[in-house]
Amino acid sequence: MIRGDHVQSKKSDFIQRFFCHYPRSMLKPGESKQFTFSFKSAKVGMFNEEWELLTEPVLKTAISLVSLSGIAT
Repeated sequence: MIRGDHVQSKKSDFIQRFFCHYPRSMLKPGESKQFTFSFKSAKVGMFNEEWELLTEPVLKTAISLVSLSGIAT
């Protein structure tokens, strides 16, 4: 089932383990917003991803990548 409240990632093994939950809204210049990430894996192991915020229009100053790590036991 595809949920409408998270951003889908592209993984080399085609399994999504990290989810970025966001409210449907827009940011105005000077505003900030918190994003919640969750992790879920049916496979045991340690997993890492880097996420990049892409904006429209493109920002003058790039935002740092977000590094995510998750451990499934």
